[in-house]
Amino acid sequence: ALKTALEIGESIYDCTFIATAEHFAGEFITDDKKLYENYTKFGNSKVKVILLKDYH
Repeated sequence: ALKTALEIGESIYDCTFIATAEHFAGEFITDDKKLYENYTKFGNSKVKVILLKDYH
């Protein structure tokens, strides 16, 4: 979580959820557009991130 937070400029708290999804090889669904954009732009893309509005 710390590594991801430093890479994408988000809080460790928010990146804990991403790290959990990475650990369990799951998808990460969020309503936080800034977190979504930062992870998809700067992250390592180990996990698929989906905005809540796009989740079916």
